[in-house]
Amino acid sequence: MKKNSLTTISKIQEKIRLKPKYIIVLGCVALICICLITLLSSKTDNMQAKDIYIYPGDKYVNIKQTLQNEGIISSKNTSFAAYCKLLSYDRHIKAGHYVIKPKTSVFRMVRKLKNGNQTPVNVVINSVRTAEDFSKKAASLLMMTEDELMAEIKAKGYQYDNDVFEFVIPDTYQFYWNVSPKKFLERLKSESDRFWTDNKQKAKLTQLTRKEIVILASIVNEETNKNDEKPVIAGVYLNRLHKGMMLQADPTVRFAVGDFTVKRITAQHLKTESPFNTYKNLGLPPSPICLPSLSSINAVLKYKKHDYLYFCAKEDFSGYHNFAATDKEHIQNAIRYRKALNARGIK
Repeated sequence: MKKNSLTTISKIQEKIRLKPKYIIVLGCVALICICLITLLSSKTDNMQAKDIYIYPGDKYVNIKQTLQNEGIISSKNTSFAAYCKLLSYDRHIKAGHYVIKPKTSVFRMVRKLKNGNQTPVNVVINSVRTAEDFSKKAASLLMMTEDELMAEIKAKGYQYDNDVFEFVIPDTYQFYWNVSPKKFLERLKSESDRFWTDNKQKAKLTQLTRKEIVILASIVNEETNKNDEKPVIAGVYLNRLHKGMMLQADPTVRFAVGDFTVKRITAQHLKTESPFNTYKNLGLPPSPICLPSLSSINAVLKYKKHDYLYFCAKEDFSGYHNFAATDKEHIQNAIRYRKALNARGIK
């Protein structure tokens, strides 16, 4: 037999001997592929978007339980544990707010949590009366506590806590849920600064400072919820300020008394000793009496020019007011309103 023929036969025999090893390797590869396909195709069980909140200090077991409680994964789901181990998630847990969309890949969900890819929350800031109310509302939407936010406000060194309202424009903002109180206030101030830069010329026409505009807007805000009437009321107070008259604004008395449920201001209320009582002190109060709405701020910036110096609630209790340019006209309006109050037994 020729040498080449013997070599060929030898190679064939060697391949035959290795065949079982090839089968084992191919079997292992196939099994791995099946496992990978199973893992990669694993989806969350939730049929609608779910909000997940992870707090500092939360452990893997806490997060797994939360996901199970929310119906995102089942107790029998092995892919979550596998991916957590693969990505070392138990050593890279990041606090935050995460939205898990329906039927999300479990791999993508774990990667999202590990990377801390949070979903911002909408924080609606609207009119409130006190800095405490403001802090309570913000804390209900974010990870911070009311006390933590109030502590940051007080750390600013304001004379009055409500002075913080000079740097807040009511609107809807997006924040990461675990934003710090300091960063929260800094962002609001930045947005406020931008607003006042855009309205610099309008503010100049009022002959008031930024803080004074906010204070006046807070009074207008408490006088009426009728947006179409706010510029007229703002015009009344500006007329009185420019003439050196006392504002005599009932909302400032209510603030000075500290009872916002008072419906009818009496002579006794007017005697209240407070820098906020504009029946006893000339000019604007020293701080906003609330966080004014954007419509109230714009009402001062776009105040109505007229000759009115007085206004009184209409006797029909529509929420609108009768305006007057003279004391005599105002007295007649006030008499009609007092009669209406008496008829309804409002004291």
